Amino acid sequence: MALDFPHTVTVLVDKKDPISFSHQFPVILPSGKKDVRWAKRPLAPKKLNTFLRGIGCKFRTDYLYTCDIIQHAIVYHFKDSRSALMLRLFTNGPEHTHTDTHTVTCPGCGLVF
Repeated sequence: MALDFPHTVTVLVDKKDPISFSHQFPVILPSGKKDVRWAKRPLAPKKLNTFLRGIGCKFRTDYLYTCDIIQHAIVYHFKDSRSALMLRLFTNGPEHTHTDTHTVTCPGCGLVF
């Protein structure tokens, strides 16, 4: 995975939000009986997946994600460094305030765009 998707972005998730979910899947044993096993899969925030689809990234083609249980974070792995930069700016960029005049004011410097 590291060779195919060399650019990583770590997104910290709020402690109250889940980062993984468990699901069941059937397994046929050598004796022919069915058994149920459990697996865990990462659960990325929906707004981030929507953002990545909006900039044209496709899951498993352009990016993958895993969960880091210790840091309580989702780690995205990208093929293209530009997509990684876009996600990094989207998640860690400055907060904006929108006004009725369709302008954006930066809270740090007060610059109006």
